[in-house]
Amino acid sequence: MRIHDSQLGRYYFEWGADDEGAAIALGYGSLYNHSFSPNLCYEFHEADFVIEFVALCDIAAGEELAINYNNMGDFADDPLAFNDGGAASAAATA
Repeated sequence: MRIHDSQLGRYYFEWGADDEGAAIALGYGSLYNHSFSPNLCYEFHEADFVIEFVALCDIAAGEELAINYNNMGDFADDPLAFNDGGAASAAATA
């Protein structure tokens, strides 16, 4: 079974040069909610096997931490694949 077909399918990060691998962020990293106006972004340090979460602004105590599941690149505003029945994911690989 591939990870995207498992219960972990909503919690992993695509990993590697062609995004063919997968990574689970330990701690809270794989549990942050999505926002198109996030207060965190993430950076991959694949050589060190690290996902670094970086604050985009001052974050008040008790404020929810949120990331854009598409991160902050060219695809930041794209629909999320699990919200459109997978059409975005299928289009990205076509």
